[in-house]
Amino acid sequence: AVRARAAATLSPITGLRNLSQCQPCPPGSYCATPGLVNVTGPCQAGHICYANSNEPAPIGQAHGDRCPAGRHCPEGAAAPVLCPRGTYRSTTGAALPSDCMPCNGGRFCGSSGLSNTTGACSSGYYCTSRASSSTPSGADDTGAPCPVGHFCPTGSAAPVPCRNGTYSNATGSTQCLSCPAE
Repeated sequence: AVRARAAATLSPITGLRNLSQCQPCPPGSYCATPGLVNVTGPCQAGHICYANSNEPAPIGQAHGDRCPAGRHCPEGAAAPVLCPRGTYRSTTGAALPSDCMPCNGGRFCGSSGLSNTTGACSSGYYCTSRASSSTPSGADDTGAPCPVGHFCPTGSAAPVPCRNGTYSNATGSTQCLSCPAE
């Protein structure tokens, strides 16, 4: 019979004859000591534990690391979860979906799993927090085409009203026009 199992392995079966019969500790869990029948516990939130992890919060190890940028890792995560569209995460170690930052006004986050914003809102549009398109339709509260009486240069977080003596008579304006002389 095998007297001790290798670290980060386990086996609920007794009487094994060979160390190779032990199973690797499963992803999302850690096995702190050899000779375990069950895992020691789940991987700590904000970290990812691959197979064979022997610690709950690995950093820069072959068996695990901090949760990568653009993702969050809940407790017991076997794989990182992408931050949703309209958000990003520039640093490592996120534990919860709420650790993903809303895309800043004037910017948009066009896909999931971003570590930075995608780019500036297009001219003729404004992007509020959590925008996922550079040309928001106005169907939600993340931005819209620039309204009449306003203009929106590239990177606008809100429409800018036309000054006295100028006007905009169409949506999506990038500048205001001078009023005609009377």
